[in-house]
Amino acid sequence: MACNTVGTWNYLATIDWKGTQNFMNSKKKILKDLDGSVIGNYKHYQALTFAIIYNAGHMVPQDQPSAARRMLEMFIENKFNSGDVTQVVV
Repeated sequence: MACNTVGTWNYLATIDWKGTQNFMNSKKKILKDLDGSVIGNYKHYQALTFAIIYNAGHMVPQDQPSAARRMLEMFIENKFNSGDVTQVVV
């Protein structure tokens, strides 16, 4: 949960996976906390999810603990894949 966002994004574009292009072309979706506040955005295709938490630095749990918890819950509950968060970022 602590990573280099730009470096990770650049790496994802180069992975040897048949879904890479579909993942890169997928639309960003808004990530919301349980209270409805916008906490970030994400992209998801098949088994790959890339999430960005707003107003967080290298250590998301330290900078935005509630958002980090929500992101982790969504991974555990498979909500990125279920379509529960469907609002598209323009």
